[in-house]
This record gives sequence, C-alpha cells and structure tokens, in this order.
Amino acid sequence: MMPSIDALFQSIREAAPAALWSLGVQIARRGGVVCEKRSETEIALRVSTQGKTVSSTVQLWPGDEDWHCDCGRSLAACEHVAASVIFLRRAADTGAEVKPSKAARLFYHFEKQSSTLLLRRELVAGEKRTPVERTLYAAAREAGMEFNPSKADASVEAVISETPARILPSVKMGQVLRLLQGSTHATLESREIEIGRPISPFRVVVEDSPDGGVRVLFEKTEGVGDVFSNGAALFETQLCPTNDPEFTAKEAELWRGRIFAPAQFTDLASRILPALKRKIKVKVLTRRMPTEFSDDLPRVIVHTSGSREVLSILPLIVYGDPPYARVDGPNLTLLGESEKVPERDLASERRLIATFNSQIGLSMGRRADFVAERAVAMAQKLENLNITVVGDSLAAFRRKAELEAELSVGSDTFEVRFSTGSGGGSADPARVFRAWQEGMERVPLLEGGWAPIPKAWLDAHGHTILDLLDLRDRKGRLPMFARPELARLCEALDTPYPADLSTLRNTVQGFDKIPEAKLPKDLHAELRSYQKHGVDWLQFLKTQSLGALLADDMGLGKTLQALCVLEGKSLIVAPTSVLPNWKSEINRFRPEVKVAIYHGSERDLDKNADVTLTSYALLRRDIASLSAIQWDTVVLDEAQNIKNPESQSAQSAFELKAAFRVALTGTPVENRVEDLWSLFHFLNPGLLGGRRGFSKRLDTLHQKIKPFVLRRLKKEVAPELPARTELVLNCDLDEAERTLYTSVLAATRKEVVEQLQAGSVLAALEALLRLRQAACHPGLLPGRTAPDSSKLRLLRDKLQESVDEGHKALVFSQWTGFLDLVEPGLKADKISYLRLDGSTPADTRAKIVQEFQSAGGPPVLLMTLKAGGVGLNLTAADHVFLLDPWWNPAAEDQAADRAHRIGQDRPVFIHRLVARDTVEEKILALQEAKRKAAANALSGATSASLTKDDLLALLGD
Repeated sequence: MMPSIDALFQSIREAAPAALWSLGVQIARRGGVVCEKRSETEIALRVSTQGKTVSSTVQLWPGDEDWHCDCGRSLAACEHVAASVIFLRRAADTGAEVKPSKAARLFYHFEKQSSTLLLRRELVAGEKRTPVERTLYAAAREAGMEFNPSKADASVEAVISETPARILPSVKMGQVLRLLQGSTHATLESREIEIGRPISPFRVVVEDSPDGGVRVLFEKTEGVGDVFSNGAALFETQLCPTNDPEFTAKEAELWRGRIFAPAQFTDLASRILPALKRKIKVKVLTRRMPTEFSDDLPRVIVHTSGSREVLSILPLIVYGDPPYARVDGPNLTLLGESEKVPERDLASERRLIATFNSQIGLSMGRRADFVAERAVAMAQKLENLNITVVGDSLAAFRRKAELEAELSVGSDTFEVRFSTGSGGGSADPARVFRAWQEGMERVPLLEGGWAPIPKAWLDAHGHTILDLLDLRDRKGRLPMFARPELARLCEALDTPYPADLSTLRNTVQGFDKIPEAKLPKDLHAELRSYQKHGVDWLQFLKTQSLGALLADDMGLGKTLQALCVLEGKSLIVAPTSVLPNWKSEINRFRPEVKVAIYHGSERDLDKNADVTLTSYALLRRDIASLSAIQWDTVVLDEAQNIKNPESQSAQSAFELKAAFRVALTGTPVENRVEDLWSLFHFLNPGLLGGRRGFSKRLDTLHQKIKPFVLRRLKKEVAPELPARTELVLNCDLDEAERTLYTSVLAATRKEVVEQLQAGSVLAALEALLRLRQAACHPGLLPGRTAPDSSKLRLLRDKLQESVDEGHKALVFSQWTGFLDLVEPGLKADKISYLRLDGSTPADTRAKIVQEFQSAGGPPVLLMTLKAGGVGLNLTAADHVFLLDPWWNPAAEDQAADRAHRIGQDRPVFIHRLVARDTVEEKILALQEAKRKAAANALSGATSASLTKDDLLALLGD
C-alpha cells in the first residue's frame, strides 16, 4: 500500500525556494500535472509548464521521502517537484483517486536486423496505437491524441528528425540511447527492456602463443551479448550505448590478433599496452613478458658532424652509460648484444624532450643542419649545457674577434677588405655583405673559425659601398655618375680624394663653384640669375656625362634653361598638347636652330633637323626608329609621364640613346617617392639600384640624387611675381544634399573597408569617388539628376562677382560631367566662356588659349585638370576656381600655376570650393601632409603614396 505523502510533502516544502513553491502552486492549480505511472513504491508524473511544449518528468518515492525531476536544474526541489507533490496532496485531501493519465505515451521499439539495431516509435493511448512514421508531433496530430512529450522525447525527436531512416548510424543511436537511459517505455523484440549506461563491449587480452611469444587480441567483455554495428550492445538485461574509442591504425590491427616476439615485449609492455589501457580494459593472462627492468634513468646525448660551413646535430634519448637502449620515437631499441631492458620512464623522457626543446629548440631524434651564424650560436648553446656531445665538430664553429674594414679607393675604382687584425684571419667581402643584409652577425673566416661582422660600420656605409660595387663593370671600373657618390664616401670615411676626383668636389659640397657656362650665340633672351645658374648646372653635368633632373617650380622657365644647353642632334619628348608651345619657344629664343615636329600620320624623321619634337604616344609607338639614333641630347618634358617604370612610356624612354639626358618636371614626386626611381633610371641608369631594394634605401635617397637634381621655388627665385593667395570657399549642403551624402557615406564606408581588407586599394578609391561626387553635385551620381547644387550656386555667385570686377577666371574640375553641369548656369547668368578638355583637338587648343588671353576674350575658361594642368600660359586669368579637391596636391598646383607664372602682373587668387562637414575637408588636410612629404623627398626625408590608413582616415568620424 502506498505510504502517506504527508512527510514527503513537508520535506519538499522545506527544500523548495519560496518563489519556486509559488510557481508549483500555480502549475498544480492550472491542471499542469498528470500521473503517468503509479506503483506501491513509486509515482511518476508529467508536469507541463505554461508556454512550453515539452513537459518534465517527476519521480516521487514517498516511502523514502525522495524525488527526482529531469528538468536538469541543480536545485534541492524545483517548481515541477513542488507542483507534483501539491497535486498528490490535494487528491489525498479530497479523496480523489490518482490514476495514470489517458494521454498518449511514446514507446521506443528496438528490433534486430542482422548486425544492426532498428528503431521505431509508437504512440500508445489506451488500446490505440499509432506508429510515428514522420515527426512525433505530426503523428499525434493526425491520430488526434492528447500528447505532451517529455524532455527525453523532445531531445530524441531533435536527433531523429535529421535522420528519418529506421536504422540510425552509430553516433545517432548512441545519442538516442543516452537520452533514454533509465526509460521503461522501451522494448527489444517486443519485450520490455531497460536502457542502461554506456559500456565498452570489448576488452584486450594478452595470452601465450605456441611459438614462445604472446598474442594480443580483442574479445567481448563478460556479460555482453549481441553487439550491434551501429553503436549499441546487450549487457545482461539492458540495452546500452557503446563507447567506441578511436584506435590508431596499429591498434586497429589487433582486432585480427597479433603475435609479439620476445624482442618486442619491451615495446609492448612499455608503450602499446599503456596506450590501450587509456582507451579500453586490458587483461594480461601471460607470464612470458619481462617483469623486471633496470632502473637506469633516461638522458640526452648529442651526435655532431659536418664541415666548416655546416654543423649537423642529432639529439637522442638513451638509457645507460655507455648507452644500451635508445628511444626511437615511440619505440625503444636495444643497442648491441646487451641483455639489459630498461623500464621506460615516460614522464622523465617527456621532461627531457621539453627541456631540450626549450633550451635548444630541436626535436629529439631528428637530425638538424645549421649553417653560418646559426651553427655558431648552436655550438655555443651546446657547449654551455651539461649534455654529452659525441664528435668534435663544435670546434670548427668557435668565435673569433670582430672584423675590421679597409678601403682602397682610386679615381674610378675601389676595393674593400675585411680581417680580424693581428693575423687572426680574413673573410670574403661578398660573404660579409650578404651576412649583413640577411641580418646575420658572423661569417666564416678563410683560415677557419667565425668572426662577428662590423655591423655599426656597415650600417653607416654598407648601402653606399654595395651600390658602388654593383655599378662596377667587368673590369671593376665605376661609371661617371657614380663618382660623386665615391667622393662623398671618401669624405665620410675621412679618406683622401684621388686626384682626378677633386673636380667633382662641387657635386658633394654644393654648386657655388660650378664653372660659368657659355650661352649659345643665337640665344635671344635675357636670363634671370637663377635661370643662368640652372644653365651653368646643366652644362656642368653635361660635361661630366651625367643626367640632370631640372625640377624648378612651375612657371620658372625650365624650357628656356633646357634650350640653352642644346647642341648637336637633340630629341625633345613632351605631351602632345605642348608640342606647338615648344616649337614656338625654340623659334622665339633660338631662331637659328632648325626644329622639326615628328607627329601626325605623315610623320617622317628629318635627318637635317637640329631638334626633333615628338610626343610620348609616338615615343611608345615608334621607339624602334627613335632608339636607333644616337642623340646628343634627349629632353623629357613633363617627365612625370614616366613615373611608372613598367609603363610603355618609361620602357621606351629607357631605350633611347643619348650622351646627355635631361628630365623637366615641376612635380618630380607626384604620388610617392618611388616615382624618382623611374626618372633616374632614365637619367643615370643604376644610380638608385634595383627597384626591389629601392624602398629599403629611402633614407639615403637625398644624398644620392642631390648632385643631379636642381629645384627652385617661385617664392625663392622670383620674388617679383605678384602674391598668390589661396582661399577655401566653404559651402553648406542643403537638406536634400545632406541626406543624400549621409546615405552614400554609410554605404561607402562599409564598401571601402571591405575592399581594403581584401587588399584592393583601387576598388576602394572607386567607392570613395561616389562620396566625393555626392559632396559636389547630386547629378554626378549614377542614376540621379538635379538642376543645381549648393557648390554650383556658390561658384556662380563668385564668378559673377569676378566678372563684374573685370577679372578673368579659370575653372578646373577632374570630371567633364561636372563641367557639363557648370555650363547651364553660365548661360543663364549670361557669362561668356570657353572650354578645354580631353576631347578638344590639338589644333584648337592654341586658338582657345589665344582667344582667352586676348583683352576682349571671354572672362571664364572651363578646363579639366588633365587637359589644362600642363604646358599652358594663362596669365590673363587672376582667379582660379578648383571645384573638387583630391588627395594629390600636385595636379591642383599645376593647374593653379597656369595663371601664377612669369608674365603675371596681378595678384592671383586660388579658390578651393569645399563642402562643409564632408570628406572634402579631410582631403584638404591630407593634401597638406602629401605636399610636405613630396617636398621632403627632395630635401632628405621620405614620402609615401596614398595608403590604406589615408583612405580610412578620409571616412572617419
């Protein structure tokens, strides 16, 4: 007879927290408790919580005042237990009979099929039985059964729903059986069966074999019946999930049985069986295996061998002194005919391996070869450790005194030697430099041993010496352009100049003493003092067969200075748009020079011409013809066109043959310092070394190029030029423009970050373009139109003011589409204008310039930066409007200097139109940083191109 539940009620009431007891009252009052099974000693109840489809199963043992709930909460008594005992107490108080619920219950039927185990599920409500063919919930719904699954039922459903087949794979079957552990709603072959705990159905047995060895095999564990291939086995009266450990390939072979000979007993007993014991039960039935071992501890020995260059090391763990057993990976090998068998101390072996690895960094039992400094360092480590070393190879890697450098300098040759002094030994110079470049500290001596390199001396002079060594020809002679570098090296090392290097002292110390050049007799021009100095400098480098980069500020007369040193047969390469200007300048300043333009479809080289003018496009196209001529002088105007050494223009320029090479550019560094490498590869090939190593030598760049670069700024040499005033015209976006800009910013920031993370800077720039366009005019964005913008309204006001006051203005944009949007406003304001862009024919450009420059010409000239940024004199304008700032200031400076150049007699105002609180404000700050970096590249510092950090900064908050 069922004991009274009063005592159980009181125990649970005391064990349950007040809040959970209150929840239990609510659950019981709502009717959330039903009886599932009742016996004389146990009551099983199902408790449903409102809002949850899964019920909890509570087991009560009134006689033992004990309880259990499968909700999994680690509490003395949960709300489900409280609800259950409250339900039973009320039934007892009212005299109501507690009967098992008529709600459907889920049964699990297991069936054997060959070596596998099948599972099917069945809902049972009274006499009605419904198989679960698909999902559990669908079966209950279709059968019209009241069913509230237990936690185990729901968990099993989640496992089986992914594998609807009745034969579950091992992993799934194991999961199901573990979830159903202790369940009584299970049958095997129609008989009720309990689901038990996981078991290992097999064990390893070691027994004697007839040949004197032992046999190792797997057999069933006692009490195990059928073992199913999909993760289940019968153990006595229970169906249990199986523990299936992962065996190595060698261990798996034991399933078929394996015989171990006496020589293998040590390995079997010391390695194989301990590893198996960690996975499965092992029973040893033999006495043939050794049970007594020596108590020697393992130790480390190191075998050394090799040559003067290579040290070979083999570390081993052995037992005994002398060794009689060696550890070979997982195995133990007996050495010689020793009958000793050590009892392996695996823990000590592991400690030795770990200690040796941390001290030396080598793997035990693996031979390692070391060269150069690593061999010296390794030899030193081994000598400092208390380790037995076998072999005498360490002696070949002992350290010697530090090397000292000695130079022997001639007019166009020099040699370098390294020795330890006092007859201690010498080293191959090439080996010393290679060690320094690779970050190594020591080199082998020709007489044996190793010595530290003179690192401080090499850090100070190594790059210069290496560059000079690389420039030597097969006979060891240096080219002319390397002599200034050789002279500087002599000064740095306080080494006397060779006699014939004294004339180059000026290239090292400055240009104040450069000889005065004779001007051409046919020159029709009065040179300014700085221009005369430039001609002297060009002529001096010409006499020394050295190339020259004339990098004067825009508008200072680089063309005139170059014309003053033209002699013999000369080639001038310039942008197509300025070829007429070159011809005009030659006819004006040197009328006796015969000039021919090599251009057009009917072009032909005039063999009688003193000066041939051609474009970069034709240089690329006709390089075979142009490079076949030995020119006396080659001039590249706007030489930034060859800044990319991989471009066809640069490659073609490199092929030209000339006694004297000149590059003219007001922007020698447009984007990055690396632009200079290409320019100097044209002027003085080899001066800056190879491209790959150029970026590593930027710190010495200024000293290398100083003799071959002449750069003067307008403010320094032409103080008579009127003032140049730069103004920022801020405009505020209207509400619609601000909304559009904000939406583009949100999308652009995400896209730019993604593109940069993917390593695509160009793609990030393209995304950033849309943000810049949104700051200028909505109509610039794809698919959008707008009649006007805040920036254009500001421009119209300023242009109207400029025209009313009698000024002329240049209006620049990078986009022809933006100029298209400017034109309607000018027409509406009745302001006459001209336009010049990439589509303007070459023969029309000069007419447009001439009309604008005339006194009665239109007051406004619209231009794109690319089409109007070089080669034009537009001094009729004294106002310049830059509509869309970008990070590279060189292009904008070129555009502004179309008006601010020699010949201008009025102050020039440069207006930058900037949308407030947009990316354009950050672009101005970036412009200033880039402008300083470009200037520093020519005065000893270095600069960099647009970086990922720059792009991210443009989008920052």
